[in-house]
Amino acid sequence: MARRNRDTSGDEETLTVDELRGMMNKRPVQAKERTTDPAQNTQRMDAALAKCRIGVAYIDILKIKNSLLFGKYNDQPQEAREVNKLVASFKKKGILAMREATAIPIMLSGARVKTGSSLVVNFDIPDAVPQLQLKDVDNIVVSSGRHRVAALKKYSEIVTEEMARMEQRCDDITARKNLSPDHLTEFNRLRDQLDDLQGTIILMGKWGVIVYDEGEFYRCLYCATGTVAAAG
Repeated sequence: MARRNRDTSGDEETLTVDELRGMMNKRPVQAKERTTDPAQNTQRMDAALAKCRIGVAYIDILKIKNSLLFGKYNDQPQEAREVNKLVASFKKKGILAMREATAIPIMLSGARVKTGSSLVVNFDIPDAVPQLQLKDVDNIVVSSGRHRVAALKKYSEIVTEEMARMEQRCDDITARKNLSPDHLTEFNRLRDQLDDLQGTIILMGKWGVIVYDEGEFYRCLYCATGTVAAAG
């Protein structure tokens, strides 16, 4: 016979063990949809962004007249450690500018694109990717890529300084009254290295961007999440 548990804090009787077991939820485990799952929200956001995509192009980050505006959609602060990691990657692996994974996403109105110019769908044929041409010199809103842009500018400074040292050394060799075969070898080696570094500078000046229609983005964001991003 099942014994009733007695509440030690008073004289009131509690349920028996059998009664407690009978109240256990023993139904088969079923997956419950998580309506606030961050991963699902990210997927919905990605799907919304895909609908707002205008195309891809490239910009010369080092010379572009339009200022790149960060912080509107991603207020992640710039960290020197992350910038240095990217610079180290550029030195080791080279510049991978025309790739979906490394392209910088930007937000702007499609009406700002210069009449007669066009974008392409993807980076499958890098040489076919056009330069982004705008009608104005207003700010370009960058939704992410702060560290990448900072790393490119820093790496550009490093390469430019290295080229200046090499050019100075070449000038010194040229000015020598007595040249040796070793000087000739060094001079030609430096010239080859300068060619390589100049190529690196050109690559940095053609960085891929994915262009999204900012106005359409707000509509897609609301449809996907029921919320609207802050405008500030």
